[in-house]
Amino acid sequence: MFDLKAVNPNALVKIDTRTSEEVIESIADQSKIVSQALAADQIMQSLKKLLLEVSAHFAGFSPGSFARMRSIASIIPRIASGG
Repeated sequence: MFDLKAVNPNALVKIDTRTSEEVIESIADQSKIVSQALAADQIMQSLKKLLLEVSAHFAGFSPGSFARMRSIASIIPRIASGG
């Protein structure tokens, strides 16, 4: 009779020697990492939404329109200061 199991006799067996407290601390640390990643993802989604809204707002403007807006925007500080 032959044993035909797919077992690597040279495989190293890794044994977790951490205490229960160390495992719990590791889980808490990983939870913080996941929370930070989710928060960063929410920020990215908000920025993406804002960018889409801004680009939709300016979709109808021509390059000449932007030049006119820049020239108007450049004189606003002078107007505001009374000059």
